[in-house]
Amino acid sequence: MQGRVVKMKRYFPRFYDGYVEIDAIIDTEDKAFEEIGVNFRRAINNQFIKLADETGISAYEVLFDVIADPSTETLEERRDRLLNRVSVIPYYTTIFLRNRLDSLIGAGLYNLIIDYDNYTLYLESAAKNQLYYNEIAVLMSNIKPCNIVFINMPLVPQQIFVSEQVNVSKLTYNYVLGGQWKLGEKPFISYKDKGIIKGRSTNSMSSLMEAKYRQFTLSEITSVLINNTIRITTFLTKEEVNGEAIIEYIVPQQEQNIEVTNIKLLDKDGLICFESPVYVPVYEDTIVKHNIIIKEGVAS
Repeated sequence: MQGRVVKMKRYFPRFYDGYVEIDAIIDTEDKAFEEIGVNFRRAINNQFIKLADETGISAYEVLFDVIADPSTETLEERRDRLLNRVSVIPYYTTIFLRNRLDSLIGAGLYNLIIDYDNYTLYLESAAKNQLYYNEIAVLMSNIKPCNIVFINMPLVPQQIFVSEQVNVSKLTYNYVLGGQWKLGEKPFISYKDKGIIKGRSTNSMSSLMEAKYRQFTLSEITSVLINNTIRITTFLTKEEVNGEAIIEYIVPQQEQNIEVTNIKLLDKDGLICFESPVYVPVYEDTIVKHNIIIKEGVAS
């Protein structure tokens, strides 16, 4: 393995020329730099199976659990076997990760968010049933780079439907002034329903009114009750985002691992605004996210 030859003599002042001691030092340094260069290039080449020497190939065989027999196999045969092992390993890309999540959770049932600036990977999926959490944790530990932080975010979707119905009635006065009537026989005024002139399925609410409903909902929710025992009053997010009321908070890790099975959103008086049956294993601090959709319509 040859490389660029470093001659130290060219870096010494000329007045050292002819000194035996200096020549001996320069010769020693030249040999040392040559050895350093050889070792450096060997270390670089051993990063690649195609260029690795015996030492590098042996290290890769340990990595891939390959038992080789150097007495009967050439270095090139061992290299080819390792290249074959590498070729059957899928590339750990975002596309590969989404394909695996499609299999585990279901296509369209999760939201994968990659925050490249903060080296963080978020996975939003339904909190109703997170039985797959352990498998997701194993998958992420095998796929994501070590410098990327994985945060699982159980998602609790909720909907509020607001609708308007307009009815028209006919007003009839049963008595007139100057006439005679029996007290209590009939009401003074009768109403007769004439039917619906605007149904609930016909939209009439303005976007401003929808926004006010969202703001009112967010202002009413002041705390979270987990499993009827853990109360949370600090929120990461409590705001309107893209036409939805978003609430995020951290369920802190407990002394013993817990399974969250019930979440209540409470108002200032402790009354329940929303209650959700869920299943979320909590082995570490876990961010829970509520997406509250308030829109005009009728629940199907």
